[in-house]
Amino acid sequence: MNPVLKPITVDGDPVDKLKHVAIVDEDDNRVLAIATKNYKLIKHSSVIAMCEDAFQKYGRYELTAEYYGNHGARLFRSYIFPDCKHEINKKDFIHPAILVQNSYDLSFGVNIDLRGYRESCANDLPTAESVFSLTSKHTTGINLSKIKKSLYNAVSSFEKQVENWREWRNIELAKREIKTCVDFVFLQKSLREEAYSMLRRFDFVNKQYSRWDLFMLLTNIATHKLDLQKSRIVQRRILTAVTTPHA
Repeated sequence: MNPVLKPITVDGDPVDKLKHVAIVDEDDNRVLAIATKNYKLIKHSSVIAMCEDAFQKYGRYELTAEYYGNHGARLFRSYIFPDCKHEINKKDFIHPAILVQNSYDLSFGVNIDLRGYRESCANDLPTAESVFSLTSKHTTGINLSKIKKSLYNAVSSFEKQVENWREWRNIELAKREIKTCVDFVFLQKSLREEAYSMLRRFDFVNKQYSRWDLFMLLTNIATHKLDLQKSRIVQRRILTAVTTPHA
């Protein structure tokens, strides 16, 4: 994909040419969106380079997933810091993870979110609190020094989120609460059936289920059954469900 900005000419209204531009993929002459003249084109490659430059300060990082939506107009990239890990249960480790997003179709600006990554089953774990979330509009651009400073504060405070997850191990859920959560999170029938199948496999009827157990099950399905774009939407519902289980 080769996105470029092209002025718009409206018959009988030459002033409009100064107010709007078309975001066009030159490779196939596809119009991706119409934006105001203040729109700044921030390419995926620039976002990736800037973020990876910032990540280097915190040691080794790895790309764990990559997804492009709308013919390449939407970028989703997930990274982890493999040398930084926290133990939730015995031999159950969580790494800080970063989800990077950018779009050319005005779906969203540049979004950089700190999350968790469960080593044992490769789950992408949304944080219950916004440990780090940086959003830059395409009208303002992105700032490397801001990313570095915010990321430093976020990685330093990640332990607080880990403590929340550890506490979830001790919060027991009733079977009714589990069903309510599953039905709320997964609107798609096949995903609900997948969740109930996994619950039966782990004998949730006779065994006590904690908030952490349910969180792991829901995020496992969202991570492994959906692409990054759809998974992020579902994970917002997961957080709502597990943090307010009586709703």
